[in-house]
Amino acid sequence: MKMIASLLRLGWRGMRAILRLLRNGAAMLVLVAMVALNVASLTLDPVNAAFSDIIHGATGLSTVQSRSRAQIAGLEAGLNAAQARVTALEDDLTRSRADLAAQRDLNRTLLRNMQILEGRIAELERSGHEVDFRGRKVPLKAAVTDVAQAVTARTARAASVNFSAMFAEAVPLYGVGAIVAATTVEMAAACATMQDMHDLEVALTGVQPRTDAMNRICGMRLPLSDETWRAGRANGGAIEDGTSTTSTEK
Repeated sequence: MKMIASLLRLGWRGMRAILRLLRNGAAMLVLVAMVALNVASLTLDPVNAAFSDIIHGATGLSTVQSRSRAQIAGLEAGLNAAQARVTALEDDLTRSRADLAAQRDLNRTLLRNMQILEGRIAELERSGHEVDFRGRKVPLKAAVTDVAQAVTARTARAASVNFSAMFAEAVPLYGVGAIVAATTVEMAAACATMQDMHDLEVALTGVQPRTDAMNRICGMRLPLSDETWRAGRANGGAIEDGTSTTSTEK
């Protein structure tokens, strides 16, 4: 009996030792797992994001990771909107420069036509010819002088504005207004010059020439510079319906 009791005590002690070992091993495994997860959450972004989502879903509290993601998303949205506005304004500036280049080509064409007419006028001046100019009979020289002085004054004014606009065009964004203003002045000068040349041609030939080109140039409309600026900032560069008509004063 004593031997059996000794064996039972020995077995019980062995079982307790095994249970103690298993308990200590499980605790060790849990500790190692916790340390590993902690290191992973600090070094691996996917693990950090997963923990942040779990904590936010369970408690409703925002973590540093979630707040950072929200701030980054907001900043990226603001940057994209700013880039869209800048692109729209750059497109407006490109179109305005193209319009200004076209207007300068038209002015050069008008000057060439004027030189051709000047040759014809010189021949008539030598003969002392009188013409019907704007509803009255005047010497040809007086009609030519009137037109030449008006064209010269307008050309000088347009050239001065164009030269001044060259420096303003280089200013980012604000160059749109300078280009619109310079184009408006040149369009008005071109319209008035075409009207003068029309009147002079009628006086020289007695025939009413076609006025399609003059009507087209004088009827062109340009957007106001502040409308171009507001439209570019508000909706990505779409020009508003409001436009200004170029002046046709001589």
